[in-house]
Amino acid sequence: YPVAIIIVYVFVLYTTFGGMFSIAKSDGFNSFIIIVGVMVAITFILEKTQGISAIMAQAKLIEGYAISGIDYYTPKGSLLQPLAGGNMTLLSLVSAFFGWGLGLAANPQYTVRIIAAKDDQTAKRMIARSIIILAVTYVALAFIGLGSRVLMPSVENVDSMDALFPYVFNAQFPSTVSGIILMAIMAAAISTANSQLLVVSGSFVYDIYRMMKPEEENDDKLLLLSRVVVFFAGSMALILAFSPPESLIVYGGYVWGVFSAVFFLPLYGGIFWPRATRNSAMFSMIAGLLTMLISIFVKWHAQSIFDVNPALPSVIVAGVVFWIVAVHEESDDEVKY
Repeated sequence: YPVAIIIVYVFVLYTTFGGMFSIAKSDGFNSFIIIVGVMVAITFILEKTQGISAIMAQAKLIEGYAISGIDYYTPKGSLLQPLAGGNMTLLSLVSAFFGWGLGLAANPQYTVRIIAAKDDQTAKRMIARSIIILAVTYVALAFIGLGSRVLMPSVENVDSMDALFPYVFNAQFPSTVSGIILMAIMAAAISTANSQLLVVSGSFVYDIYRMMKPEEENDDKLLLLSRVVVFFAGSMALILAFSPPESLIVYGGYVWGVFSAVFFLPLYGGIFWPRATRNSAMFSMIAGLLTMLISIFVKWHAQSIFDVNPALPSVIVAGVVFWIVAVHEESDDEVKY
């Protein structure tokens, strides 16, 4: 494990040092590997389970613990029910959307891609085609998950849910096939990591450092500083990776929940609501972040995907503050007029 994350760390730093064009090219290659990996996985899953109808029929019969020693019980028939047979409440499902859905919608790395497009038409085509590719990919992933559970209703000797898919692939498929699938997982991780590091370095250099320095800096110095920030941010991520959280999906829900609470309203409110102001965006970000932090500390014991994601109250508070400040400033302008 340490050797694996160090290799990923070196590759991520190397590609990120090359800037936006380097990441775009490597992400194109990573996307190809991801698509190939997903197609290979779904093909072998369908072959082993004898098709989608067989997966659905057998999934209805599964019950018990997916992983021995981990307290996630599957009631009979719950794999095909939206609320997991009572394991998940409607509120927790909606809150998961507020965390993962709205957080990913406000992901700065997507915004960077859109802004970097050469014109509006290119940006629109990129978004439209990405939605189609993602839709097909996620449908395939859903059947990969169901098919894997059908093939192995319960497993042992797995320490966490995050290690489940590699274990199933290695146990069910030839080494060549499982290797391709695992490379697809690694490609997804790398393409996310280097894009996030680029956003971190760009935000620090151009949004913070240049605001604090009144004199103009030459491009070479800014480029060097960007690479220094990439190195330190990547090194911090490497240190954190040596002691990963118990569940990456729960951890990810909290991370993207912060993005939802802080960026979603300023980004989309600023684009689609003419009455939005700079102050409404700033106060919304502050209110959303504070609510998120308070909610996390209050529910610090929450370690399940079935718990309510703190992004739900945070986005609501951010939205209320966003609206109140914008309306208040508009009223002040009318009074002054």
